[in-house]
Amino acid sequence: MMKWRVLLAALLLAGAACRASKEQGASTGDAAPHAPSLESAVATLLASPDLAAAVTALQLDPAAFAAVLVPPFESLHTAYAAAFTAAAPALTAELRRLAPAKAAGSAGSAAPALPAITVRRHYAGDVAISLAQGRVRWAQPVQSESWLVRLGGTLVDTVWVSHRGRWFVLLGLDEAMRAALASRTPRTSLTSGTPDCAAAALLAGRPGACSDAIWMALDGALRGQDDRVSRACDRAVHLCH
Repeated sequence: MMKWRVLLAALLLAGAACRASKEQGASTGDAAPHAPSLESAVATLLASPDLAAAVTALQLDPAAFAAVLVPPFESLHTAYAAAFTAAAPALTAELRRLAPAKAAGSAGSAAPALPAITVRRHYAGDVAISLAQGRVRWAQPVQSESWLVRLGGTLVDTVWVSHRGRWFVLLGLDEAMRAALASRTPRTSLTSGTPDCAAAALLAGRPGACSDAIWMALDGALRGQDDRVSRACDRAVHLCH
């Protein structure tokens, strides 16, 4: 009986040592780092002495882009990066307008307080988001977390995601998606004399038949399935109005 008690005690000690080793490994870098709160990250962004550079740093690199999106949307990184670069000055200007820095000529005065920063989860069915934010949700895994930011009373028209301890924005993804659709629809749309499929896509984003048709056309375009694009676009130009 004593031998069995000694053996059981040894097994319990070994199990505890194994768990401790795993926990220590996780705390030293085996696990992905956690991003700071989005409110904190946005406050840091707005306080940056070079806001334009700080906005530029919010762009996802190819590996991070692939990690937060689903196939076939991950193939759009080059187009996303170009659209991000084109849209970054407007986002920077919007952030400056919503959170103005110290006024010119008032070097001795205190900078104005930041506006209230509020965040909420990004859902495709949210009627308070923009159509572009609704379309961007199509490219993300089901139940994955993405976020929206409101400064004061204004919703910033982009989508925020975290990856490996940092925050990024999907600025430009909607433009890249619609450009991919437009690049395949001139020769595949079956309908003539009606708005083209790319124009109809601007009206998609809310749950419903229009969005279903545009999503199907876009997914087909990214997969090179011209027949599928054609059929979906034929439906979309009649449904999206």
